[in-house]
Amino acid sequence: MSIQPASGRLDTARIEQTHHAGYWHDEVVTDLLAKHAKDQPDAIAIVDGEHRLSWSRFYQLSQRFAIHLRELGVEPGDFIALQMPNWMEYLVCYHGIRLAGGVVVQVGAGPSLGVETPEAAEQTFQKVRQVRRQIQAERRPAPVRPPETKQLQSTQETDSAQDQDKLIDLEA
Repeated sequence: MSIQPASGRLDTARIEQTHHAGYWHDEVVTDLLAKHAKDQPDAIAIVDGEHRLSWSRFYQLSQRFAIHLRELGVEPGDFIALQMPNWMEYLVCYHGIRLAGGVVVQVGAGPSLGVETPEAAEQTFQKVRQVRRQIQAERRPAPVRPPETKQLQSTQETDSAQDQDKLIDLEA
């Protein structure tokens, strides 16, 4: 079986048909995240055990991670490997990479990656926790515009008790 390039799989008529039917939009996933953060900021976007994130907080944390990546020198089009458990932090990092213009390279966990021992896994988690603490400490939400997305909406951060209740315990 040979794999055809996308241009050979979808003809113009099929593309127009899916657009007209509403199945295919001119949006990328970060556009949808920004839209939900604007349209329903307090609605719950992510449930991870006892943790909850609203759309606005999810978007805000993703933007912070994007800013952090850009400050580290990540440029649009750079490939960023992402290996994390299926937690809400994964989603924040995934969308942060996309907001920074990076290309997410999902890396599966397994013995070949050097995390076959509890000690190695703990070292990996310590590094992730360190990055999360840095992101939380910055507390500077600002949009980052990658080349493939529309202009992002600015988010406002408040220090209200309600927002603090929604924060993830990054030390645990």
